[in-house]
Amino acid sequence: MKNVSFLIPKISLCLIAVFLLGSCIKKDNFIQGDAKIRFFNTILADTSDFSLNDIINTRAVSYGTNSSYAIVAINSLDLGEMYKITATKTRSTTPGISIDQKLEIGKNYSVFYTKNIAGDSSILFYEDNLTPVPTKAKLLFINLGYTLGSKVIVRDSLSSFPETSYGYGEKSDYIEVDPTKTRIYFKLTDSVRQDSTLGKELVAGKVYTILIDGSVTGKLQKRLVPN
Repeated sequence: MKNVSFLIPKISLCLIAVFLLGSCIKKDNFIQGDAKIRFFNTILADTSDFSLNDIINTRAVSYGTNSSYAIVAINSLDLGEMYKITATKTRSTTPGISIDQKLEIGKNYSVFYTKNIAGDSSILFYEDNLTPVPTKAKLLFINLGYTLGSKVIVRDSLSSFPETSYGYGEKSDYIEVDPTKTRIYFKLTDSVRQDSTLGKELVAGKVYTILIDGSVTGKLQKRLVPN
């Protein structure tokens, strides 16, 4: 009986060791982790579907809105995973447009379905940095206003960052501001109108994407997207 009792824990330890060893061995198609991706539609009067590798991931994203982050499986810890990203007008029989992008474990991405100044549809793809700064609001500006007649000047009341003008498709680096003290100003470079402002909506510890857009008539618009 003593021998049998002594063998049982040894056998159990061996089985646990085999299980742990097996779980460390990389297998084909084994999911190593995930990334997150969200989709924006910035085409006026449009509703769009977004697909990953020809499988619809998000349906009916209307103009001026975006999806929540969707989780995407990544099979390789070191190499990431290539995905074909496609945007198609909802209920359209016309093929959409696609780009191929590598997604990596633990990263967050934004996809923008838009038009260029010539009126052709396009997809822009960016990695998001969602690490907050407790005492500051972190901002990313991107100009997707294909109807605007000029670049857009962005500045703030405290000169927290250099005054910069952004043309279509241009974006800033992440900028940190004190939301309790500053105000953000936007103005078309060829406009004599008063600046459009932003500030009271900002909160410390939050990360924001600020979409610069244009109406059908070319009027400057902006949209604040908390991450």
